[in-house]
Amino acid sequence: MRRHGYGISVFGAIVLCCLFFCFPAQSDDNSVSIRVGYYEDGDYMSRGRSAEYIGFNIEFLQKLAKVGGMRYEMLDEGSWENAWHQLLEGHIDMIPAVFRTEEREKEVLFSNLPMGTLYVTLNVRVDDKRYGYEDFSSFQGMRVGIIRGSSDGERFQRYFADVEARYGFHDMYTGGFFPFPTLEEQWAYWSRFIYVNRYCDPPGPVYSDLLRSIKDKDYFVLTTNVDHCFQRAGFDKCRLFYTQGDYGLWQCSAPCHHQTYDNEEIVRQMVEAQGFRTTKKGLKVPDGITISMSVPSELIPRCPRCGRPMSMNLRADNTFVQDAGWYAAAERYDAFIRRHDHQPILYLELGVGMNTPGIIKYPFWQMTYQNPEATYVCINYGDAAAPKEIAERSVCIDGDIGDVLKRLK
Repeated sequence: MRRHGYGISVFGAIVLCCLFFCFPAQSDDNSVSIRVGYYEDGDYMSRGRSAEYIGFNIEFLQKLAKVGGMRYEMLDEGSWENAWHQLLEGHIDMIPAVFRTEEREKEVLFSNLPMGTLYVTLNVRVDDKRYGYEDFSSFQGMRVGIIRGSSDGERFQRYFADVEARYGFHDMYTGGFFPFPTLEEQWAYWSRFIYVNRYCDPPGPVYSDLLRSIKDKDYFVLTTNVDHCFQRAGFDKCRLFYTQGDYGLWQCSAPCHHQTYDNEEIVRQMVEAQGFRTTKKGLKVPDGITISMSVPSELIPRCPRCGRPMSMNLRADNTFVQDAGWYAAAERYDAFIRRHDHQPILYLELGVGMNTPGIIKYPFWQMTYQNPEATYVCINYGDAAAPKEIAERSVCIDGDIGDVLKRLK
């Protein structure tokens, strides 16, 4: 714990390090050959359309190779658990991006410097002794404050007040990870969530203001958002790449095949079966209707091939399906970047934090650095910055995106 004048910040620092288990062998050309354990790990490690290795871990290792004279042999271990076992058995030499713990330090060697550090904070009163770092049992029953008037808090109360009363969580994000007792209850929650976040009109004028500013220009949108607000606001869908999935798509939870399925019609049936009336502005409760918190069993989506329950097409783990549409969008984005290589271009970053910087932030920095004709603009409340190497060609605005866009009218 760290004490501040106004409260306690209960925080966790996750250090991502390279693991070395044994000294790698020396090759004949005097470069070091290292066996690296690979497993699908979202933005950290994955395979591209041509089966090439991509992701933050891969780029980090490539940088090390340039300065250290190393060569890598990537060995596909299938899963984190198997890669860890192979490392302990001496069949591979390294796993990148592993959480450092005292127990693991007894078995393997970590690099001296971390690949990165992630911080998560939970702030409580300085005189409240009930909560402690990593004492998660003390969080049970915790009352979590929501800023009055915030759109997220207001929308949660509007559509999920009954869910909050029964299950005890207080925001939509937490509900996405809640272990509902039955699939009927799980899909009652998810159908409401999907409808209000994917099929209702986009909240506020931010997207329409942005479109008004760029619609007559040669643009492309790369986003980690999964709500399709860009497309719903009128952006050309051929100029959009949703890297992390889509609330409007389902996939096999296994998955047994790499295909996704539109869910709008079934979602509408689910929310209407609970008693809601669907509108473009949201969900309405007709007079005299008591809302149900479950859906009929026959509406539970199941894979048409293997019969397993369907899941959301969201990049949460290594089961995420990158379908033909995903790869087509990726190719259009790559073609756009290639077409503007070493030409005047603006990399406009809006509200991108440090959760997945390897998708937008770091590539934008790198491409700005490599292209003398490029300009980098970052608009982010409380987190607008650029590396010193591109500072002279950067504009960083610490402010609300909506307010800034209004001034551009």
